[in-house]
Amino acid sequence: MFGFFRRKIRTVADIQELLTTEDNVKAGQVLRSEADKGNHICQIFLSQLYLDMMERETNDVILKDLTEFFVRYSKMAANQGDADTQYNLAKHLMSVASADIRAGGGRLSESGRDTLRNSKKYLLLAAEQGLDDAKESLSNLDELLDWAEAQEYV
Repeated sequence: MFGFFRRKIRTVADIQELLTTEDNVKAGQVLRSEADKGNHICQIFLSQLYLDMMERETNDVILKDLTEFFVRYSKMAANQGDADTQYNLAKHLMSVASADIRAGGGRLSESGRDTLRNSKKYLLLAAEQGLDDAKESLSNLDELLDWAEAQEYV
């Protein structure tokens, strides 16, 4: 519940109202609290918000924090079945694995392989719901996983 209206967040319009009636700090506290309690709308909103912020951030320390929040709320929304969040999380995980390959001089660590497997899990979930981008990404990821499984660990 938020503001003196004491309403629950059920729609994006409720979030918009929250953002206009409360300061950013209070609104953020309410959104995170509701998301942590399982509010799917808040989880999706925060996932997308942190993704947008990550794309603009250049400070590595701040980017690390934003990424942790993105992953946290994305996993929540993805596990509740949001296909777009599943896809965004899978893309992020693929990016993490790519960085692992670069850091390993062209070889993937065991942790990087686990990251790719998690990426595939979320892509499969999104593809099962008919998300075309996820279906297309799956074939590319399968090739990368085949290559990774044939490599020695870093």
